[in-house]
Order: sequence, then structure tokens, then C-alpha cells
Amino acid sequence: SQNDVRVKSWENYIEIFRTVQNEDIPLPVLWIWDIMDEFIYQFQTSCQWRAKIKVEDSLYQEVIANSEGEFWNLEKIFEILREIIEKSQILKKNKDGQYSLEDFGENTRSIHYFGYFSLVSLLRLNILIGKHEDALQIVDSIDYKKLSIYSKAYACYISMFYYVGFAYLMTGRYQETVRIFEVLLSFINKYK
Repeated sequence: SQNDVRVKSWENYIEIFRTVQNEDIPLPVLWIWDIMDEFIYQFQTSCQWRAKIKVEDSLYQEVIANSEGEFWNLEKIFEILREIIEKSQILKKNKDGQYSLEDFGENTRSIHYFGYFSLVSLLRLNILIGKHEDALQIVDSIDYKKLSIYSKAYACYISMFYYVGFAYLMTGRYQETVRIFEVLLSFINKYK
């Protein structure tokens, strides 16, 4: 049933993230982006499903009871993404206490990409729940002049600029919105 698919999907993601945090598994960068992007999409559709289903429905009760409260739970999603970022060690604290994105160059491993893409996933998640200022704080550590990390996954690059632009728009920072969308459109035109 569809409920079984949702539960199995959740269990699979938990296992994937546990594995990549503990083992160095070389994966194509595009696969890693697709995994992270789909993770947030699955969360979003699960929320839509929960909104439609009646709490007294036996299927809902069974799914929630068997998941120990973690089944596509917002706080658990935040926790997972933060754990991946921490484990990947992609953020480096500067002398002034600010964080910057670490570029590992030739030594970039799968866990680093999971961390980089977890930042974009956190950005998207905050946009989905309407926390636009929080979304912008997440990307403060990203130097937009050094985005070769993200350009290895075209869809991630576009998503990041789209969500940053949207966050600027929703916070009334219209000049930044225009600037970000101009960069995004020039990138798309350059590589289409």
C-alpha cells in the first residue's frame, strides 16, 4: 500500500544516511544531490498526506505508532540534516566566529557532498515552513564566488539560487532578489 511505501522510504533514507556517515562510499555527485532533493520531496509529500488523512484512521495510527514519532517528523528531518553537515566537516569556524564553507578540492568525498547538499536541503526546508530569515542564515557561510562545489550538480545550483532568491523576496529584500535571479538566469542561459 501507499502507507507501506512511505514507511519503507523513511527507513531506507535513515539507513542511507547512517551508512554514508560511517563509511566512505564513492557515489556520483548527481546521485547524492538526487538523494538529498528527493528526501525533502518525500518529507513534503508525507506532510501533505498527513494533512489529508484523518487522525482516527487506523492506517495513520499504525504508521505513527510504528515509527516511534520519527516518521517524516520535521524536527527529525532538521536533526538528520544537521548531523550530516556536522559529520561532513564542511563548515569551518573563522577567527571572527563566523562559519565558512570548506572546499576540499581534489579530496572531496561523498560525505562532503552530502554535507554541501544538506545545506541546500536545509535552505529548502526552511522555505517550505516559512522561515525565510532562517533560510538566509543557512547560506551565510556560502561564498557565491566559489560555487564550483555546487555547480557539479546543475539542479542543485539552480535550486540554491532559486530558494535564496525566494527568501530574499519574502523578506522584502528586493534588490538582492533581482541580483540573485539575474545570476541564476545568466547561469541558465550560459549552459542551456
